[in-house]
Amino acid sequence: AMVLVQDPNTGRILALATYPEDLDRIEPVEWVYEPGSTYKAITLAAALEKKIVGLDDAFYCENGAWALNTRVTIHDHEPEKTLTLSGVIERSSNIGAAKIGLKLGVENFYLYTKAFGFGTRTGLGFPGESPGILRQAERFRTVDLAVGSYGHGIAATALQVVNAYSALANGGELLETRLVDRITNADGKVVFANEPAVVRRVISRETAATVKEILVGVVDVGTGKNAAVPGYAIAGKTGTSKKIDPRTGKYLTDKNVASFCGFFPADKPQYTILVILDNPKLFYYGGETAAPAFQEIVKKIITLKGIKPDKALLGRKLAVAAPVTD
Repeated sequence: AMVLVQDPNTGRILALATYPEDLDRIEPVEWVYEPGSTYKAITLAAALEKKIVGLDDAFYCENGAWALNTRVTIHDHEPEKTLTLSGVIERSSNIGAAKIGLKLGVENFYLYTKAFGFGTRTGLGFPGESPGILRQAERFRTVDLAVGSYGHGIAATALQVVNAYSALANGGELLETRLVDRITNADGKVVFANEPAVVRRVISRETAATVKEILVGVVDVGTGKNAAVPGYAIAGKTGTSKKIDPRTGKYLTDKNVASFCGFFPADKPQYTILVILDNPKLFYYGGETAAPAFQEIVKKIITLKGIKPDKALLGRKLAVAAPVTD
């Protein structure tokens, strides 16, 4: 298991923990995994930014099984018919996300994947940091685009995922990650200050605000409701992905990675948190495993920092779907 906590406004890593601890590896920057449905927020942001989809759009989700071609069928964890754009994310429909991705197209999908920092080292400073796994754009096929839209077929580090969500939280800017805040000499004088630095603007503030609102819906009524804290508007997304057998290159049927990534207070985010569980035993989905852990961490931060409730400040404006379990 691993947890990262980041300040989305500065890029500073506030906390980083793994269990069991491995002194030979820093898992959040070296280990890679398929981010699964947490990646749907990135696909959504790209499609909204390019104005390829809108809040009034609806997507037919094929009653839970969609034959993309003669060899590949995309499945949802629950059969769905027609969902709104926000409903696709709230109910975590793979089919809906794939249809959004296909409308987005390979060029735009690849551009925004790279823009959000995937496929590139963050530059945190650890020599063992992985860039993740992202095939070249010219090698993307239709099936790669479809499954990539819901976070399969690509691999990321935990650091890349939390950094991308911080960009959604802060209004659309990807920041350089920071671990060292400052260095002082023996007299306490600051001799080096690691100031925040913007890598690039990825999406507009308007797009980031819309994505944030939809991610609040995920926690309010969707697959992330186990991350909810009464009185606080929390934005986030569940993720569940299969693991690949390194010997065969095929997916394992009995092992998975469950995760939840989100930020709060949603009105003015101060913390981005990612929880990852590698092959949880008792439950399967990120909403059942990682989301409750996220909730406990949020509660402790609220108590420690004395953060006031903000739910009444945000107010939901978008159509939402009925509650589900993921």
